[in-house]
Amino acid sequence: MRIFIRSHKSAFRNKGLFVILFLYALSSCSPVKYVPEDQYLLDRYRIKVREGKVKKDEIRNYVRQKPNKRVLGIRFHLGMYNLSNKDSDRGLSNWLRKIGEEPVIYDEFLAEKSVDYLKTYLNNKGYYNSIVKDTVQLKRKRARIQYNIEAYEPYKINSIKFKCTDSILAKDFFPDTINTVIKTGDNFDLDILEDERKRIEENLKNRGYYSFNKEFVFFQADSSAKNMEVDLVLNIHQAQQKDSNNIVYKTHHKKYKINRVYVFTNFDQKEALSLGDDYYKDLDTTYLDGIYYITKGQDKLNKRVINQSNFIQENEFYSLGDVNRTYKHLNSLRLFKIINIQFDKIDSLQNDTSIVGYVDCNMKLTKYYLQSYTVELQGTNSYGNIGVGGSFLYQHRSLFGGAEITDFRINGAIEKIDEKNVAGNDYTTELGANVGISIPKFILPIFKAEKFSKKYSPKTQITAGYNYQDRIDYRRSITNMSYGYFWDGNRYLKHSVKLLELNAIELPYASPEFKNYIDSTYLRSSYNNHLISVSNYTLIYNNQDIKKTRDFYFLRLSTEISGNILAGISELSDAPKDENGSYTVLGIPFSQYAKFDIDLRYYDVIDNSKTIAYRLFGGIGIPYGNSISLPFEKMYFSGGANSIRAWNVRDLGPGSYSGGSATRFPNQTGDIKLEANLEYRFKMFWLLEGALFLDAGNIWNLNSDEFEGGLFRKDEFFKEFAVGSGAGARLDFSFVIVRLDLGIKLRDPALPENERWIIGNRNLRWEDDFTINIGIGYPF
Repeated sequence: MRIFIRSHKSAFRNKGLFVILFLYALSSCSPVKYVPEDQYLLDRYRIKVREGKVKKDEIRNYVRQKPNKRVLGIRFHLGMYNLSNKDSDRGLSNWLRKIGEEPVIYDEFLAEKSVDYLKTYLNNKGYYNSIVKDTVQLKRKRARIQYNIEAYEPYKINSIKFKCTDSILAKDFFPDTINTVIKTGDNFDLDILEDERKRIEENLKNRGYYSFNKEFVFFQADSSAKNMEVDLVLNIHQAQQKDSNNIVYKTHHKKYKINRVYVFTNFDQKEALSLGDDYYKDLDTTYLDGIYYITKGQDKLNKRVINQSNFIQENEFYSLGDVNRTYKHLNSLRLFKIINIQFDKIDSLQNDTSIVGYVDCNMKLTKYYLQSYTVELQGTNSYGNIGVGGSFLYQHRSLFGGAEITDFRINGAIEKIDEKNVAGNDYTTELGANVGISIPKFILPIFKAEKFSKKYSPKTQITAGYNYQDRIDYRRSITNMSYGYFWDGNRYLKHSVKLLELNAIELPYASPEFKNYIDSTYLRSSYNNHLISVSNYTLIYNNQDIKKTRDFYFLRLSTEISGNILAGISELSDAPKDENGSYTVLGIPFSQYAKFDIDLRYYDVIDNSKTIAYRLFGGIGIPYGNSISLPFEKMYFSGGANSIRAWNVRDLGPGSYSGGSATRFPNQTGDIKLEANLEYRFKMFWLLEGALFLDAGNIWNLNSDEFEGGLFRKDEFFKEFAVGSGAGARLDFSFVIVRLDLGIKLRDPALPENERWIIGNRNLRWEDDFTINIGIGYPF
């Protein structure tokens, strides 16, 4: 069972409690409180490069002793440790020491080792004439170290030659030398030489050399000319074998072909370990399309699903790339918990003099449980109205035997309100049901796409759902269905196309007050019964590598169009229009618009505990033809837990419009949205993470200026940006992140133009300028 909490506007009023506790911990006792009398706290270290070009960010990894961690310049973890009672090993003191960090005591030996490591690093980068010295300042029980580096000129690569005495391997090795990463004129960098060894290993393994590894690659370097240049020779060792007398002799590197491919479709790892060889006695074998499928008992999985994801073919040469692609495609099915691909040499099919060997491929696949159930509970607090919601999710990972992932969800929510709704109740309700199926191939109505499916791991997604809402002023039902495709472009790119998405929105009842309100605005068409027929395309670029701590980018481009086909058919058929001048389908007007979004993010990963995240968002929606406004559910809004956090959701804009607080109706939406976010994230202790953020942006209307100040004007819009800042705390439970953000308004575009910067014009007010948002996951 999962329990989530969400809030759009908090009822919390104790604004200072957690701030006081936080600052108390940060204040800490003297940082040298628990430093022994005759020792020193390592306060700071510095690397100063006086000569030469050295990457400081990289060289810092070779310093063996570093000071206590700092958060915004403050030794938070050391402060937590110092708050403990040294003489007590129980209770609060024990907990403070566990989550804190004991003082780092200056160690002369480690400082000397750091000098040695720095010198080794510089040598590896070609700076063999470098000098590294350290200077230590001891003062007031604190030690400060400066590592002074004089790198001077590095050794350069003058020439590179390639040698290979294995006549068989040479045919595959020499043509690839054009792709070498070693370039003349570059530094004599041992890391680059190691990269070349790995590159050669990967290339030859992709060409059938199953037993080849980088240890067969070695270099000879000649710097005898004494001109700071090195002549390199790259050599390939021949393979070695032992004869019957145990005498070692040199031989060719063999290329290996795949003899047979065995796939264990429902392999039970625990049972195989307990039974040993007996596990393999009562197995059924089926041969299909070059693969021997081995099952234990009944297995309803369609074998062609595995064949579509497999790139290891019998009678083809072994390729490491094919193995990795097979792993990737099988993982994308989300059907197997464990995927283990092994190769066994077949001695009976080869001899010592042959240049081709054979291997059998054993692919052991252990499935997840095919069916699962999840119950989720939600506590809600929307604009001070307390409520509860929940959902039930059923999932089947192979409903029809072809790895089709099917999700069925039923959800509901009820929320207490201060006044009666349209049914005379003092609560609002929401009920819904959704079903979706993801099929691991293209289902195209016109042609087959088997080759495309093999290369790009596509999925066909079909969804349908119904949602019923009983609000204060209206009842609304939304019926939707969609049909589309998802596929991988390359390592970093993903594509999504929805050929068709249909949404039918019906308002069977609205209160007179609400009707009067929307009738006077352009929102009238958004709340009338209408039909949305959408086609969209989304491209996602993400070069994050979860195995490495490095910076990365995320880019999402999305475009969608609605109503063009229906409008074209209506015009060609000379269909009648309704009283509002709109074409209809089954008596329901349909929307017509175009929309484009761009979402760009950059994550500056400082280290394992600190990251700075940047985000830019821009979007525009243009209604035309059969519509005078975007459908309400397709409009942009600002504010809330994932937007500008100093405002509540839909509580900002459009433009400098200031009438939102005068009405309880949710009308603060727009056709254009611009937003920028900056967030500094840092780990604190236990599951707790902290964040400081700055948000800016707004929404605007494109055509309607009925909301004063809400129209987008190219010479005025930049004056109407809202700016908010704040701090946040997050609990990272690994499977879910619970987030609490306190937003503070810095600039409010709803105020008069010369008073929009709040600080400097008036004091901050808790009721007006502070907002608490509770969310799930990071905001971006």
